Amino acid sequence: MKLDLDKNVKKGAKEFYGIIKYGIRDGFFKVQIDRRVAVEYALSHCGESDDHPMNPNFYYFGDSEDCTNFVAQCWNAAGLSAAYDFYCDGRYTNTYSWINVDDFMDYVVLRQIARVEWSSTTIKPGDIVQFCYELTDGSQVWQHSAIITGYDSNGGLCYAGHSDPRCNWPLSAIYPNKTNITEIRFLVPLYPTINWC
Repeated sequence: MKLDLDKNVKKGAKEFYGIIKYGIRDGFFKVQIDRRVAVEYALSHCGESDDHPMNPNFYYFGDSEDCTNFVAQCWNAAGLSAAYDFYCDGRYTNTYSWINVDDFMDYVVLRQIARVEWSSTTIKPGDIVQFCYELTDGSQVWQHSAIITGYDSNGGLCYAGHSDPRCNWPLSAIYPNKTNITEIRFLVPLYPTINWC
């Protein structure tokens, strides 16, 4: 009799994870991100005007600290559930994975929710863009996140974001044109529910 170890491991893991309400979601459970919902949320709550107010159910971390909180809200609305190690309770309690650029990236990549892309050629609305800045001392740090919301008239990517509220703003307006941004990376859902062309 041939043993199917992979099948048995997956079956045991599903039974084990089924007991846990919130836990690590890896290859055993595919977290689906609905890109359309993420974009709708981003455009509704980008905070650029009274027509697009920030969601009052989430704490606003201020003009220079709210970017990753915003993209976490977008993907949360689109299917990424809160968990013991990924949440914002609406006011002051949150995890670093919800509000910090690198911690958010680590959370979604290590749990096989998203992958990192370095080229914009396959990026679609609902994907996340993160920016690396050169500081005055010459060091570099990943310190800003935004969400891709569509395309401009030239086919270039547009984004929405907090900290400096933007709604459907051309990505080309800040990268590569802003001199202290040295590089960008994209977070792409591994299991999107809608694939935009």
